[in-house]
Amino acid sequence: MQSTIRKIGNSEGTIIPKNILDTFSLRERDIINFEIHSEGILIKPAKVKKVRKSLRERTEEFYGISFDEAIKKIDFEFTELETGKPVGEEVF
Repeated sequence: MQSTIRKIGNSEGTIIPKNILDTFSLRERDIINFEIHSEGILIKPAKVKKVRKSLRERTEEFYGISFDEAIKKIDFEFTELETGKPVGEEVF
């Protein structure tokens, strides 16, 4: 299979055909590695472990206190915001 090198902004690159992306479950913004060999370039999906923190961990990190303490301090009172008079066909 062949592809052409193209100008992409200030760089140059190529398009990876969809069937190849699908074969390796690659999507936009996935990370790939390039390995340089005497025969050419090998492109491989990077082994990146995606770690998502729990709400508890993110809350403790943000407030710098335990989750239970943070929940007690958060003001859960919500008030309606005044955004002015309708200017179009809004229906409330």
